[in-house]
Amino acid sequence: MEGRLVRLPFQDRFPQNLAKIVLIGSHLSEDPMETLQHLRALRILILNDDAFVKDRMICSAEGFIELKHLELRNLQKLEKWTVQDQAMPKLSTLTIVNCGKLVMRPDELQIVRRLQQMNAWQIHEELENSLKTVEAQMRADNVQPLPKIMFEHPSNGR
Repeated sequence: MEGRLVRLPFQDRFPQNLAKIVLIGSHLSEDPMETLQHLRALRILILNDDAFVKDRMICSAEGFIELKHLELRNLQKLEKWTVQDQAMPKLSTLTIVNCGKLVMRPDELQIVRRLQQMNAWQIHEELENSLKTVEAQMRADNVQPLPKIMFEHPSNGR
């Protein structure tokens, strides 16, 4: 869906077999995770170009039970993303691109331990440092398989 929505319909208004949602420029002022985390078949979620325009987002425990791929792109106002224990148990790929205000401490990034791959492009330096700390800790703990964490900066030209 592309375009301004401001708020999502209630979860019971979505088809229960919905496997993928892409929201672009929706300008949601209410946390979309609160509604979307209850969609039992959802496997892919992409929030792009100010799909969410507030500073805090929460993924509750036991939410997104089938989600495998999550992308947070160009969410200019997002500063804090809380992922509670047991949230997104099957998530394998996480992409965060151009969410320049998003900052998370290493202890808030435990979800990374369950991933196969993470792409972190054009992110806040503090978030990058937190991810590198988590990566180093996983190496020290001999986490296997070690998730592939890829960083890219605008000046890299990649």
